[in-house]
Amino acid sequence: MPRYIALDYGNKRVGIAISDEIPLFASPYKTIINEGHTPVINTITEIIEKENVERIVVGLPSYYDGEESPQTLIVKSFIEELEKRIEIPIVTYDERYSSQEAIAHLKNKKQKATHKKKGLIDQMAATIILQGYLDSLK
Repeated sequence: MPRYIALDYGNKRVGIAISDEIPLFASPYKTIINEGHTPVINTITEIIEKENVERIVVGLPSYYDGEESPQTLIVKSFIEELEKRIEIPIVTYDERYSSQEAIAHLKNKKQKATHKKKGLIDQMAATIILQGYLDSLK
């Protein structure tokens, strides 16, 4: 059965989450180092094929008041490149609070947000984005 993935696109890392096959629940999947659009898109393409992904949800950052930030434009540029290479639907989802929620979640699990854990924060942020999107479909 098809699955969804979510991306928390950052300048240094891209957190990825994946849904179950129903899809109802999101789980952390992996974090990749952002070495440019092409390597990131190549990795995403591999995940799509391996995991039978039918939709990509990309977290769209903005300022807290909803206005576009410089990072919004970077993510939109990435999405444009992704759309040129991938034929499945790509949707965006408001990610304004996902990183803060991810840090809070990890603190509740007694995992410090150290340099080694930043990849985990990115995965958790992607999981929060995907779960929010899945919940919005209900």
